[in-house]
Amino acid sequence: MDKKIVDRVERMLNTFEDDKARQETVYDTVYLYRDGPNKKRQVTLGRGFTSMGSNLWKVIQRYIDKGGRLSDFFKPYEDKMQLESLCDDKKFINNLIVASRNETKMKEAQDEIFEEVYLAGATKYFVSNGFKENLSFAVIVDSFLHSGSMLKFLTNS
Repeated sequence: MDKKIVDRVERMLNTFEDDKARQETVYDTVYLYRDGPNKKRQVTLGRGFTSMGSNLWKVIQRYIDKGGRLSDFFKPYEDKMQLESLCDDKKFINNLIVASRNETKMKEAQDEIFEEVYLAGATKYFVSNGFKENLSFAVIVDSFLHSGSMLKFLTNS
């Protein structure tokens, strides 16, 4: 996919997340939504990395692999992410914000996981299903970001 189109779609998604037109990704925003399994509260970071959906852990693991300054703090959280909400763990949330705001390694980890988990799948779906329009690509990426795949009701199939 053309880098210019991907950048435009990323800016659109950034705007969708917080209703503010953004040129850059806001890496350090943490949302606490009741959108986990069985409507359980979960931590969502930045573009949409959820704690109970396992993609937040992928970001944190990549950050640890890169040798981030708070790696030792985050290491014990792998098992907790699938079992606990973490919405009330203020130290976890604060350190997530601090690392995301201040460390290039955390920003890189978020960008890399976004590309690997969401963008790659959306691009494959876009190409293999013969889509051509940039807006179609944006809808597909948004669907992969929020639902993990292209939702059937959006495809009318």
